[in-house]
Amino acid sequence: MIEEAARALAREIENSPEAQAYRTAKEAAMGESQTAALLERFLELRQRLQARQLLGTAEDAAQQQEFSKLGELLQFYPLAAQFLRAEYDLQGLLSKVYAILAEASLL
Repeated sequence: MIEEAARALAREIENSPEAQAYRTAKEAAMGESQTAALLERFLELRQRLQARQLLGTAEDAAQQQEFSKLGELLQFYPLAAQFLRAEYDLQGLLSKVYAILAEASLL
């Protein structure tokens, strides 16, 4: 029964306005080669920096600086900015769902 509810929730999330906006924005942003290249590098750096933070290893100042500069630059690319906003909105939805599940599991 719980697995069924989880699958139903997954379908709801998949069909949510946030997920639809994310897929649309991603397709548009990745459809432009220069925007896609910048976004791929930005996302790669973000993942590396987050991994370093989780592992408690020292920050790589050069990577951090490149990440910051790319983030600033991407704001001038409308499709990239839309994608990052849609990603943020979808993550917000998933965070709310996770918080509700976490709260219920602490009962």
